[in-house]
Amino acid sequence: MMATGFLGYVLPYGQIFFSLHFVLPFILAALALMHLIALHDSAGSGNPLGVSGNYDRLPFAPYFIFKDLITIFLFIIVLSIFVFFMPNVLGDSVIAMFSAILILLVMPFTDLSRSRGIQFRPLSKIAFYFFVANFLILMQLGAKHVESPFIEFGQISTIIYFSYFLVIVPATSLLENSLIELAINKNK
Repeated sequence: MMATGFLGYVLPYGQIFFSLHFVLPFILAALALMHLIALHDSAGSGNPLGVSGNYDRLPFAPYFIFKDLITIFLFIIVLSIFVFFMPNVLGDSVIAMFSAILILLVMPFTDLSRSRGIQFRPLSKIAFYFFVANFLILMQLGAKHVESPFIEFGQISTIIYFSYFLVIVPATSLLENSLIELAINKNK
């Protein structure tokens, strides 16, 4: 999705791929819609607690489609505010943003917890709240000028951002799994 914007301009071969620059966002939107339909058509609401059986699942329509539409509309509103009213507020760094999105692909391998959600995992909740705070700090630092205090804070926050996925999530997962095992063995 990020490469789509660069297919149609500035590059020497940009004129060749301008049609892809135009068509790929529509293809991505169609694939996302097909994914939502296929995912929720047969699987129901998912199984975040790990409880087996279909008796506790809700059908997709109308509950989850409404929830998904609210999220989509809120995202579009926030994105539109940045695009139309404040386009240069956050600055730009293509490689860092591309890496920040690619790091999400390691989550299935680094989240070693036995439960899927963080509803019953207090350490993961605290780590996630620190991650959100760090994300907001990075967002503000990206809008600042390239000067001495902001460079160092940005480097530290970037290290914390990537270490959340590579170090903090596996460590909290293993610690919570160990604590659950201790609690189970204590109750036997």
